[in-house]
Amino acid sequence: MKDIDVQSKLAMAKTLHSHGVSLPYISVATGLTQRKIKSELKISVKNHIKKHQA
Repeated sequence: MKDIDVQSKLAMAKTLHSHGVSLPYISVATGLTQRKIKSELKISVKNHIKKHQA
């Protein structure tokens, strides 16, 4: 299970991304690397697509 701190930062990153904030700004705001944010957003999108296809 992921650390609570990382989970909350990823939730904030997803919210910022959905509001159109660019990746470099999200990285500064959350303290996460752009690579980590990209990978988590990809996973989130894949899960969202699978959820709505069923």
